[in-house]
Amino acid sequence: MNSKIEELKQLLENDVLVELIESIEEVEDQVTTEKDKEELQYLKDLKRYFDETLKAIEEDKLSIQQAEDILAALENMKNEDDF
Repeated sequence: MNSKIEELKQLLENDVLVELIESIEEVEDQVTTEKDKEELQYLKDLKRYFDETLKAIEEDKLSIQQAEDILAALENMKNEDDF
């Protein structure tokens, strides 16, 4: 497995998905407005995307370029504190 793909896999399993699940649980407990519902749906969609990414990694279907793009997007999200 390529080092970028391995890096992405580790980051998703040990950091991103853990934080996402915690965020989803927090938002689920506090949903009162339409904005809350939209945020919850966004977080669930994001989790589904990362779950699919992990599946693609496990099935050896994720390209190095895709891994690099996702890593760059995660870095941008981290800088913007989106998750």
